[in-house]
Amino acid sequence: RARSTVLGVKPASSGDKGVVHVRTILENDKGAVLCVFERKALSRAGKLGDRPAWAAASGEGTPDVKGFPSVPKALRDSGKGGFGPYAGDFEVGQVFTHAIGKTVGESEHMQLTALVRNSHPLHFDEVYCKESSFTKQRVVYGGLVLSWVATLASRDLAGRALWEAGLDAGAHPNGVVGGDTLYAASKVVAIDGDKVTFRLVGVKNRTSASAYAEHGDALFADELSKKDGKLKEKVVEITRTLYVRRRK
Repeated sequence: RARSTVLGVKPASSGDKGVVHVRTILENDKGAVLCVFERKALSRAGKLGDRPAWAAASGEGTPDVKGFPSVPKALRDSGKGGFGPYAGDFEVGQVFTHAIGKTVGESEHMQLTALVRNSHPLHFDEVYCKESSFTKQRVVYGGLVLSWVATLASRDLAGRALWEAGLDAGAHPNGVVGGDTLYAASKVVAIDGDKVTFRLVGVKNRTSASAYAEHGDALFADELSKKDGKLKEKVVEITRTLYVRRRK
């Protein structure tokens, strides 16, 4: 588990942000200290009554703050470490629209594709793509797209996870190119004790919150089986199962 303490706050002269100095202590279940580190993070300002928004980092709780993206209750009540929900915090039907995105760098995706030994020129040969491919430009390897989308979701959901139990019924319905920005959304579809199953989707060049606001649960429907109403912005869909730690 983790305990964090705010050591200092330095507001910017503009008043709309500030630097928060935090010390975090990691302990095992017997209370032995495993790691201690300090970090400084730039945070947006906001007011919670007369208390600055960043005061929530001191361990006094994390209620909604005006100006910050709203999040489901399970994410606000995430335990002492703030690492995400325990297994019992999830509810079937719960939807998480993960706020943090990932912009894909052109050279980044080509280098990673080479490192995993995918040698198809579709991913890193511009001449080939212009002359011989329907895309006419380099396309990001789908395995990387899946990995990044799962990472974006894990930021909110997998802090208490013990391990990945499976990835099933997946598809890569639309391509991604360098410069595209990825966002993730997750829907809880089943809970069996400490095993939580999500339908994970990734979209490009718009936030998952805006995509869900427009499409609702159709965002999580099987894209490849649709005859009409296909979503051009959806780039990943897969069923993901995690074993998640229970609250003691």
